[in-house]
Amino acid sequence: MQPKNLLILAESSTGQALSATLEQEGHQVTVAPSNPAIMASVRNAGYDAVIADISSAASVDATLPTLEEVERRHIERVLDETRFNLSRASRVLAIDRTTLYNKLKRFGLQRDSIRARRLAVQSGAHNGSTVVEHVAAHIPA
Repeated sequence: MQPKNLLILAESSTGQALSATLEQEGHQVTVAPSNPAIMASVRNAGYDAVIADISSAASVDATLPTLEEVERRHIERVLDETRFNLSRASRVLAIDRTTLYNKLKRFGLQRDSIRARRLAVQSGAHNGSTVVEHVAAHIPA
């Protein structure tokens, strides 16, 4: 097996024991405490694999979206699929239109921002809000 660059996110005693075993097999290993800040920063850090102690609440907290984020994404998807038809979207979501209006306001969702995000994803350029803002600026009103 070819040596890998690994990151272990765990309590020090668990991480050190696993690190010693993996290093004996020729892998390059980094051990770090499992916390949300580190979990968020390792996504693009160039590791071949990240080993996280799943018993740690911090690693779970950092990888799962909040209920509010899941709700926002779902509403955004429904609005995109219904082409921002609010009557149809409220039926699909099984909520009153007034409730949908309130959620749109709370999440800052607008027709142009949803169209821009869809176009960015379709073009393969969905790497951040700057792309979305750039695409939104080029959509006719």
